[in-house]
Amino acid sequence: MKRYAFDTNVLVSALLRDSSLPGRVFERCLTEGTILVSGSLIEELQDVLSRKKFHRYITADQRDRFLEALVLESELVELTEEIHACRDPQDDHLLALAVNG
Repeated sequence: MKRYAFDTNVLVSALLRDSSLPGRVFERCLTEGTILVSGSLIEELQDVLSRKKFHRYITADQRDRFLEALVLESELVELTEEIHACRDPQDDHLLALAVNG
């Protein structure tokens, strides 16, 4: 079974517009494989979706239901091996998720 790790921006796009390319890719990966998430990815996603600029697009209830469904439908991966390879160090956790997953 295939395993997929998504960047926060892709997950936000998938939530806001399920007919968008990120939305369609996310849905397909859900049906064909396993989505990998980590505690840090969920925290980052929750932080981003809580920003005021998204309030006009989704309600707090929609955000919470999306996060809950994502956690339930995904495999939670513990990041035991750190990666330091990205130009943007804030993205290292995504590579760590892929490697640890």
